[in-house]
Amino acid sequence: MDDFTNLTQDTDALANPSGETASDEGQATSPKPTAPKLTPKMKKILIASGSAIVVIVVAVLLVVNLIIVPKQEAAEAAAAEQTRLEQEHQATVDAFTAAVANCDKANQSLDSSISSAQTTMKSDPATLQDPALIDALKTAIPIAQAVPPCTPPTMADDTDTIIQQTSDLLTATQAVTSSKDTLEKATTSVTASIQAKKNAEAAEAARKAAEEAAAKKAEEEQQAKMKELSRTCAVTLSNSAGYSWSVRCKDLNVSASIDETQGKPGNVMVNFHLTGIISVSNTTPGKVAPPPGNFRVIPLWASNPCELAQYNSSDCSSDTLNGVDYWLIKGLEDMIYNNSYGDLPVNASHDFNLNTSMSWEISSSLGQQVSDQLQNSAGFVLVPWNNIPPYRFGSNLGTTDSLK
Repeated sequence: MDDFTNLTQDTDALANPSGETASDEGQATSPKPTAPKLTPKMKKILIASGSAIVVIVVAVLLVVNLIIVPKQEAAEAAAAEQTRLEQEHQATVDAFTAAVANCDKANQSLDSSISSAQTTMKSDPATLQDPALIDALKTAIPIAQAVPPCTPPTMADDTDTIIQQTSDLLTATQAVTSSKDTLEKATTSVTASIQAKKNAEAAEAARKAAEEAAAKKAEEEQQAKMKELSRTCAVTLSNSAGYSWSVRCKDLNVSASIDETQGKPGNVMVNFHLTGIISVSNTTPGKVAPPPGNFRVIPLWASNPCELAQYNSSDCSSDTLNGVDYWLIKGLEDMIYNNSYGDLPVNASHDFNLNTSMSWEISSSLGQQVSDQLQNSAGFVLVPWNNIPPYRFGSNLGTTDSLK
């Protein structure tokens, strides 16, 4: 009690340090207040009060950190773990669902591969480049059929079991898929072998076609060349007196045309013409030379024109040149006579224009065929007189000592 009384007194002294009372206010002016002075006892009281507050604050902090915060963290951790477990479970369910879908897809793919293989197996081994592949496919089909199908179970409730179910599904799916791949490989080998043989046959056919086309083209070119050669010539003639001549030919040709206005009803008139140029040159060194003598230019055919035209057979005749029979039309020739030109000066030449025509009246149905044949002569021969052998025009004809 003494301490409390003293403290009260000290407090009053702090409130009125001058000792004046209210009755003295009117008599004198209040002095300027001064800072209170703390007694040692007051300082002890204040220090004790502050320490109490610090203890209280520390106690509160300890309660928060040691009790409240851990409880909150534990609750949050539990919630996070629950969320993680739920997400993990959902991911496991999704993986199982995908595995079921892949399982069904693998079964369908294997069934389709077996069906395709069974169809391919019916292929004729002769159509394969390697027929043994058919036997390999026949062996692969029953092996694929014996593979157990992938069968999805009913999904369990707990995550661990679902994970195991998914793993089993993946294993079964891989087995089915592997069998499908093996069977497809065998099937593809057969179809590829069939295609390879087709490609080889097509390539061979193309090669043969190319060869035939090339051969045909070469033959046509040769025929054109021979035909062109058959219209030209370059022949050297000489006699026992020492005179020599060069005979050159160009543009030798037999043309034909059909006149449907001429001839009896049912017949046509086929008109054909022998034309060309013969040039005779004096090649006797430094001497005027006489003509080389009379000679004929005669077209020849590989087959009998009279037979094709069903015309008078006596108008055609044949002879053999180098073992080959050729046909001529009597009267279709041009004669070059000695008396048609005089002596040839040194290095001089003389040209002769050939122009001989004939006509046949034949059946209208044969007109075009006969006209085509007449325009396709095998060649020409130059038949000199005065015991000079005849010379052929064109490399397809030989030479002969006589021509009927």
